[in-house]
Amino acid sequence: GVPLRDAVVVIDGNRIAAVGGPGTEIPSGADIVRCEGKAILPGLIDAHVHVTSSSGGQASPATEYSPATRAAKMKSWLLFGITTIGDMGSNTVFDQLKGDLDAGKVVGPRMFGVKYAITSPGGHPLGLGRELRLADRRDDNLFQVATPDEARTAVRKAAEGKPAGLKIHHTRSQFPGISCLDCDLEK
Repeated sequence: GVPLRDAVVVIDGNRIAAVGGPGTEIPSGADIVRCEGKAILPGLIDAHVHVTSSSGGQASPATEYSPATRAAKMKSWLLFGITTIGDMGSNTVFDQLKGDLDAGKVVGPRMFGVKYAITSPGGHPLGLGRELRLADRRDDNLFQVATPDEARTAVRKAAEGKPAGLKIHHTRSQFPGISCLDCDLEK
């Protein structure tokens, strides 16, 4: 719709209770925050982030994958107005991080996401991980499936944790110049 000028937003707890013009009723005793000359937006959603993977910090993987870095990333999303994220990084610490958020131990946006992903043998992200020498960082949260039966088994395993979703890498192709179809992925 059309932006409201001189709008009033009433927040009750963590919910928007009313939005209107200057005549909107404001509950007695309410804290009033004046925002004249500013625009107010609802919280933004980034539905595809990777909380525990690269922010470009490959020069120092030890700090990039640390709890302190995760906490800083979570806080930074809020500072940019992102109030909900979808972690699509097949995050092995997803449950712990979500629990820390819910318990107030970490400050950050609401989070949903996936703990597991499915790919074809040698498919993405394995080739990229190998190219960046991160193949050893993969945990048992990435299923490589070559048959419908293997796919069903992977989905059942992933469903045990009642995730918000399951990521499926739908290609055998790699990034230009990278071919991992005959990589020895056991190394």
